[in-house]
Amino acid sequence: MSLRQLLARKRMVILGLNSGTSADGLDLAVLEISPSHVTPAKYLAGKCVAYPPHLRDAVLTLSDAHTADLNHLVYLDHALGEFYGTAAARFQAWLSHRGITIDAIGSHGQTVRHLPAPTTFLGRRVHGTLQIGSLEMIATLTGKPVIGDFRQADVALGHEGAPITVAAMARLFGHPSRSRLIVNIGGMANYFYFPAGFDVSEIRAADTGPGNVLSDLLCRT
Repeated sequence: MSLRQLLARKRMVILGLNSGTSADGLDLAVLEISPSHVTPAKYLAGKCVAYPPHLRDAVLTLSDAHTADLNHLVYLDHALGEFYGTAAARFQAWLSHRGITIDAIGSHGQTVRHLPAPTTFLGRRVHGTLQIGSLEMIATLTGKPVIGDFRQADVALGHEGAPITVAAMARLFGHPSRSRLIVNIGGMANYFYFPAGFDVSEIRAADTGPGNVLSDLLCRT
């Protein structure tokens, strides 16, 4: 199925893959959504697959600027893609026995470097972010279209690459007559402010600093 055919459908079933900065596991969630955004998303199923210790150690080693290695980056991109793709394929098989067919997969990838503060590089002001976990490997192992590079897309539009769930959060928590402030404590903590009446120009969202990446570290030391 082509992307154009997929987007033409009134409803589609998407498998989302996500791993946070704590690098403790892969979250998988299946939702039925409407591209028109007229009807709300419907949660169908989900699970978490823990990272094997050696894979988590490799992620943390690469995420440390003092121990990062370019060859390591290439190999880990492949290894994570294989891990994600295998987990997704197994989950896909489980879903098929329950009458659920996946149309496409969205993969966030594993963040190994996030540099939101602009700096001068080659005479230009730049900032960036990098997530790995080969999308092509996931597509090969599952046979499904795979969508990714969400944070890079946010940076390309002039933003910081985080947080990137503003549109989804607005649909979940926005209210016609009440303003709401949402605090999310993930690996990195962030906030979302949704003014009453869905005034998009007044929506605010930003990272605030380390979140459970610190509590996770404390629990392991």
